[in-house]
This record gives sequence, C-alpha cells and structure tokens, in this order.
Amino acid sequence: MGCGASTSSAAVKSVDPGNSEWRITISMASGESTTMSLDPRCGVAELKRSAKDFFKKPFLQLVLGDRVLLDSQIIEEALSNGAAVTAVVQSPRLAATRSCFAMWCPGGSKVITFGCYGPGKVHEVPDQLSQVREVVATEEAFAAILGDGEVVAWGVKDKGGDCIEVQEQLKDVQQIAATQSAFAALKADGSVVTWGTRSYGANSDHVENLKDVREIVGCEIAFAAILADRSVVTWGASRCDQSTVEGRLKDVKQIAPARTEFAALLADGSVVTWPSPRSADDRKDELQNVQKLVANEGAWAAIRADGSVVAFGDQEFGGDDREVRDQLKNVLDVTPAGYGAFAALLQDGSVVTWGDKTRGGDSSKVQDQLTGVQAIRSTRRAFAAILADGSVVTWGDSSYGGDSSEVQDRLKDVHQIVGCSNTFAAVCGNGSLISWGGGAHMHSNLEEEVSKL
Repeated sequence: MGCGASTSSAAVKSVDPGNSEWRITISMASGESTTMSLDPRCGVAELKRSAKDFFKKPFLQLVLGDRVLLDSQIIEEALSNGAAVTAVVQSPRLAATRSCFAMWCPGGSKVITFGCYGPGKVHEVPDQLSQVREVVATEEAFAAILGDGEVVAWGVKDKGGDCIEVQEQLKDVQQIAATQSAFAALKADGSVVTWGTRSYGANSDHVENLKDVREIVGCEIAFAAILADRSVVTWGASRCDQSTVEGRLKDVKQIAPARTEFAALLADGSVVTWPSPRSADDRKDELQNVQKLVANEGAWAAIRADGSVVAFGDQEFGGDDREVRDQLKNVLDVTPAGYGAFAALLQDGSVVTWGDKTRGGDSSKVQDQLTGVQAIRSTRRAFAAILADGSVVTWGDSSYGGDSSEVQDRLKDVHQIVGCSNTFAAVCGNGSLISWGGGAHMHSNLEEEVSKL
C-alpha cells in the first residue's frame, strides 16, 4: 500500500478497526477540516504534505494537543486511528550569511539553504536538526538552536561552523549572537559559551564564569553583554574595550552595534558609545528621550519618544540627517543599510531616506511608489519595501538588489524579505521564493525543498 492520502470533508463518526488504512481528521483554526485515509506506516511528513495540498497552505505544523508532530515520526507511532489533529499555519523565517540564505519554520526539523555558495559547504545542512527554534549567521557559518536547547553549527569551521569543542556545554541555550566569524550562546543560567575565531569574540575566557548575562549582541569584531544589574561586559577585539566609558555604562536598556563600535541606550533616554565616546557625546544635547537605536556599519539613528530621529556617527554612513531632519517626524521605525544609509518608515506609510545617495540614501526615483509601506529591509547598499498590497519597491545600488525589475511581476503577496550582503530573498504567500541582486542564484530543486518545510 502506498503513502498517498485520500481526503474527505466529512467528519469521522466511527472507525473500522479492521481497516488497513487509518483515518485522521485535520482541522484549522478557521473551522475548515478534512479527514484523510492513509497507511499508518507512512510518515507524518506525508500527512503534512497532504494537508498542505488540501488547505492550500504552503507552511503548516501539525499538533496533537500540546505536542508538535515531527516529520520524522511514523504515523502509527505518533497517532492513533481516528485521531484529531490541528494544522497551524507557520510563518517561515530567513537568516543569511554574507552570501547564503537559510530558511526554516519554527518548530520544524528541516532547514533549507540557497544562494551563492561560498567555501566551507555552508549550504550542506546537518541531519541532526529537530524542532528548530532559531538560526543565526556569521559571515560564513550558521548555528541553529533546537527545541531541546542544544545547538548545531555548520559552514566554515573557523568562522563558527564547528562547535564540537564546546558541544557538551551547549545545553539549555536561549539565544545566540554573532560577530563576523564567531558565535556566543547565552544559556538559561546566564552563562556564555563561544566558538569560532578567537580574535573576533570566541576568546571569552575572562567571562566564562559569568552567570548573570541577560542579552548578547555582536559587532563585526566583538561581543557586548548586558548583565542582570544592567551593566555591560565586552570581549573580542581589544579595540572595542569599554574602559573609556566604564563608569557610564549603567542602567543599560539596549546595545546597538556598528561595525567596530557599540552604542548603549540608558534607562534615562541618553546614549553612550564606545570605544569612541565622542560619537554620541557630540550630539548629547539632542540624544535625550531616546526609545530605540539602530545602526549600520558606521552610524546610528536614534528614535526619540516624540517620533523624531537623531542620526550620529560617521557622516559618510548617514550620521548626518540635516537634509531631511524636518521630515523625520512620526517615525515608526528605521532600517539601516550596512554601507551607509538609513530609511525611516513613518506612521502614514511613507518613507524618508538619507545617507550615501548611491547606497540607498536617495529614494527620489521611487518616492511616489512608497505609500502604504508595511516593512523595509536592506542589503549593504540597497533597500526593499513591502507595501500593503504585498508588492515590493526597491532602490539603491542595483548590483546589491536595488533593482528588482527582472522579478517584479513575481513579487506579489510578499510576506517576508531578508537581505544578505548583496542579494534579497522574498517569501510569497504561495510559498514561492524569489531572489534578486548580485548573488541571486537558486538551485533547480529549490521548490521541492521548500515544500518539505
């Protein structure tokens, strides 16, 4: 008997125990349901595929009570004849190294990779994934947090792709942060485990005894951690040392990393930067009542309580907002492009940009299209905006994804966009993946791989 499932919209009233096929009822929160008949020796993956086809939903998770059913399970081991299962719509997530994307559904047991593959076989995902919660990337490696709190890493070994030396310590992991070539894992007990290139943050010997870390962020070459008492500890490249501002890093709410610097938002709404305090001190009169900080590689944008924005840092990277300052009102969020620009999303769905005009800082050519914007994403030198109707508008350096004309007719019902160094990848409502930019290379069986998520 094969594993193809037949379906019926009628609910199961009684089940014949002598029937060689089992009947499983699958329901959605909308009230829509179906009953499927299939061989109990088939895998849950086949049941999920059939549910996707019936409900026309590309990303689903099957749940029995409070238990998530794994694709690797066999139906007769995971369920009983006549079981009622709930299908939950999933939102796929994306992470990116410098040139490779990873896509997964939270709680699933599969990660697919695509893009312009570099060294270290970063696209070859290990088999031992189960209930993937999160995937984080350095420039040439990925690390996944699994449902049991353990970690699996792959990619270039000395860039974080090999965690074998610390594997036994990687238990109960709650968060992973990354620099250019190292990972730092925060465990449930507040301790930290690192691996990758020592000079870029894997040299955490002096913080190995910490038990009260609450959050970790990484710039390109170092990590910074917020402790339970809201003080800060940094490690990695020595030039990121916090000694110049040691006494000022108190009551820290948020840390925003640039390329080789950090900015801390304090509880009183002021800002401190290091290793160069002047980055914020030169604008300290304006950096008051700050609610959130965002950063590209050389500058920051501070969103204040009144919805205005103050930019500071390297002027070549967008640290000077004088040309658009009077337009930066009622700002909801700001998106940075790594190599030198910012894009602010306003409450009315319009967009204001500034910074290097060739790297996304000039949106004048598409300004009339930037209405009803829901979200903005970036590569290092370009931006992509998702509009309310699911279409996409792009601007900036065309070789970095600033020109989407070749795929524009396919960019419909877009739910999510992520950028790597020079390429964008979009997930559409029908489950299709679309990429454009300097490294937009998809392998031929990608559609089949996506269907397995």
